[in-house]
Amino acid sequence: MNAIEKLEKNICLITFIKKDGSEREMLCTRLPKYLPEVKGERLHNKSIPVWDIEKDAWRSFKLESLIKCEVI
Repeated sequence: MNAIEKLEKNICLITFIKKDGSEREMLCTRLPKYLPEVKGERLHNKSIPVWDIEKDAWRSFKLESLIKCEVI
């Protein structure tokens, strides 16, 4: 199962490299029951939109910057 499939079926702890080069961990998901109503497409700049569980907000990361995706 790839990272996007994991995120669509679970809450995951992901680790990725931010634009500034620093490492970030984020507890996030793409599970429909956690997502607010979305108006329009959220994909842009090849980024993967996810719902940040802790910040209760949309965030995104580039798949090529992903280091780890662990199902919680």
